[in-house]
Amino acid sequence: MSKLSNFILNAEKCGLPVGFMRVVNTGYTIDEGSDSDSNTANTRTNTLSIRKSDLAMVGNNLSFAPPHDKARALQPIYHEATHAWFDLKEDDGDVKTIVREGERYYENSPLEDKTVGDDPDRIFQEAAASYVGHRIAAWWVTVDLMLSYVADADADLKRGATHRARVVTKLKELRRDYGTEMAKRVFGYQEVGWPAFKKQRETTRSIYPSLKDYCDRVLLESKIPDQFDQCPKATETWKVVLQTFPEVAR
Repeated sequence: MSKLSNFILNAEKCGLPVGFMRVVNTGYTIDEGSDSDSNTANTRTNTLSIRKSDLAMVGNNLSFAPPHDKARALQPIYHEATHAWFDLKEDDGDVKTIVREGERYYENSPLEDKTVGDDPDRIFQEAAASYVGHRIAAWWVTVDLMLSYVADADADLKRGATHRARVVTKLKELRRDYGTEMAKRVFGYQEVGWPAFKKQRETTRSIYPSLKDYCDRVLLESKIPDQFDQCPKATETWKVVLQTFPEVAR
């Protein structure tokens, strides 16, 4: 079994959306353990390249356990898989419509350097990929860190009431921060400048609403909603938190 296939199985067990990842895994050639400086989806050769370091972190043993920085590997993998998905599905009616309308939406999109974008297709594609990757990472951080505090509860108890109070505060912050991260709407960028000196410039335009809706429903499988209380895995985890730290309800 390939490392990406194993990753998909473990990601599903953790509650992550993986349906579109399975499509990419079969529709693209997977370059596992790439020496590239970054994960990439080559839409000309239908190749998804994944860094060795990222596969080492999540490829074989993805779980809510140390180390607690797996989000930094999950984010780029899901980002590039999103590019691959839109490439594979470009002839599907719903995708063709969203891309066509989305490119129109991003025409003359304002950029962070006060200039105006001239590559609406790139901004659209990066908005989709960045949106999916961001939400995956924010979801993982919330659940993973909450469970880590539960796992360390016995050790924390020995460190006294003051330390426990700090943990309770952190847990409440994680719940609040979930909503803050999911409320972010500005995603997408293009490159500007001469070929040898191109620089990435973010758009300041909010994500195309129909694109957000499509990503939420199809790629993220409605598993990562805007509100903490509507997120199945988050609320399931919060029940575990309440059993160990009942004072978080106060």
